[in-house]
Amino acid sequence: MACKTHPNHEHQHNPSCGHIAVHHEGHIDYLHDSHLHHIHGEHIDEHTIAENANNQTACTPEHSCSSHDQTHQHGPGCGHESILHDKHVDFLVAGHLHHPCQNHCDYHGNIHSA
Repeated sequence: MACKTHPNHEHQHNPSCGHIAVHHEGHIDYLHDSHLHHIHGEHIDEHTIAENANNQTACTPEHSCSSHDQTHQHGPGCGHESILHDKHVDFLVAGHLHHPCQNHCDYHGNIHSA
């Protein structure tokens, strides 16, 4: 499988670099500017959370999250890290993915920090 590399990435990811480390497909990635960065030899691969049984993309209006006020609006500067999931952007809230949808947040599965 060919790597999708992140060009010109000088930052050195490690457990104390300041980026959230997450378990992803059997390895550790670092959440950086909405992308998952995976250290792969001398370069950085860009990974995304795929739609799968654990991270579905369904609409879940019944999801009720106590980790933020129900009137909270996800977006740039909202206080939650954004993360690419399938073909859209979700937000990492208390270990799980939120996707803004109409007047609610969809639950798109858990993300496990390393």
